[in-house]
Amino acid sequence: MEELVREAIDHLMTTNRQQPDFHFDPNHMTDVDLIEMVCDWTAMSQEFGQDGGSARGWADRSIGSRLHLNNEKKRFVYAMIDLLDSHLNYDAE
Repeated sequence: MEELVREAIDHLMTTNRQQPDFHFDPNHMTDVDLIEMVCDWTAMSQEFGQDGGSARGWADRSIGSRLHLNNEKKRFVYAMIDLLDSHLNYDAE
C-alpha cells in the first residue's frame, strides 16, 4: 500500500500544472498555476488545522527552500494569499 501511495503522489506532482514539480523551472508557472497552488495550500492548511487555514505557512515553509521562485512570482503568490485570506476571514465573521 505504501508503494501505491508513493506512486499516486508522484503522479499527482508530475501531471498537474499547479504542482511546481510539473515544471522544469517553477518560474514558468502561469498565474493560474500559482493561484491553484495557493488554493491547494489553503485546503491543506484547513484540512490539517494549520496556520489558521491560511496558505501563508505553506508558502513560508516552501518558498526559498523547496520552491525557488523569483521575486515577481513570490510577490504574486503572497498577494493571492492575502486576497484569499481576506475573503476567508470576512466569511468567518
